[in-house]
Amino acid sequence: MTGELLTEIIKEIQKIGFTVIAIVSNMGGKNNKVWNDLNVNVNKTYFKNPDCERNIWVFCDVPHLLKLMRNHLVDEGLRLADGTAVNKKLIEDLME
Repeated sequence: MTGELLTEIIKEIQKIGFTVIAIVSNMGGKNNKVWNDLNVNVNKTYFKNPDCERNIWVFCDVPHLLKLMRNHLVDEGLRLADGTAVNKKLIEDLME
């Protein structure tokens, strides 16, 4: 996906009568090009609608992010600042 392709898709959607005000993205690494093309980042989470002066807001796909967080926790675990390990074993112990 590129910024140019996304803006063309938005224009076509709006031609048939829909108004695009937001999009959802999984924010994965493969989408970096489109966000760089449109100058979207953590400090600017929108880009200009190609047909008018309104913004189009970019939202992350929260269920997908939760799934990724779960997968990372199960596969890799994490260590808190105090040294506590949060990992698959801790979760299994809690479930018992």
